[in-house]
Amino acid sequence: MNLRDILPKEEMYRLFDGGITFEEYTFKDIDSIKEMKAHILFGLTMYVWNRIVRFNLVEVDPSAVTDYIERKDPDIYRKASSILGADIIKDLYYVKGQIEGASNDSMTVSELLAARIYPNNLHLADISFILPEKTPSKGDYNDPDLQHEYLLYKLIDNAVRYGKSKGCNYLMLTLKSSHYVKIFSKCGFMLEDPLTETKSVELGMGIPMLKLI
Repeated sequence: MNLRDILPKEEMYRLFDGGITFEEYTFKDIDSIKEMKAHILFGLTMYVWNRIVRFNLVEVDPSAVTDYIERKDPDIYRKASSILGADIIKDLYYVKGQIEGASNDSMTVSELLAARIYPNNLHLADISFILPEKTPSKGDYNDPDLQHEYLLYKLIDNAVRYGKSKGCNYLMLTLKSSHYVKIFSKCGFMLEDPLTETKSVELGMGIPMLKLI
């Protein structure tokens, strides 16, 4: 199983009667992903680095990436990997699903960035399902970024299967606001440290949640 199998594409093909296309990027396209999602790569690396320091996974100098943090430089993943002597990001995948809008412009209806991260965990970021009102609702969430929660449940099921296939310990998330905590708590996620919630948002890391695989 690959990272590209996590987004429930078959369900989305059925939802849009085949009228959806997926723009996909893999680890080899990391520089392109960095241009589009610099803040996510920065936050992802910060999340891993802070866990290494906090749980003393490896002995490192916490201040070694200070310059990158101050600049919020997405290349921090390269610097941190060099210091660690191992890849912070082991595999990476970004996808967005698009349909043709009313004015013949492309409309993005789904996004996902998934990464296998140090030491061996699966991390999901930028999960988004923004679906037109004409599509049949399968649930009652009204959140514009997470409509149709049955797609979300399927995505998480796929992520757990991927994680198990790679021997990952945790499925992790970073949420952009506390508004989403309740939604993902229903899916079995818990706050990694409730006390760091506000600080994480201020640092551009997002709110960390995790689920044992």
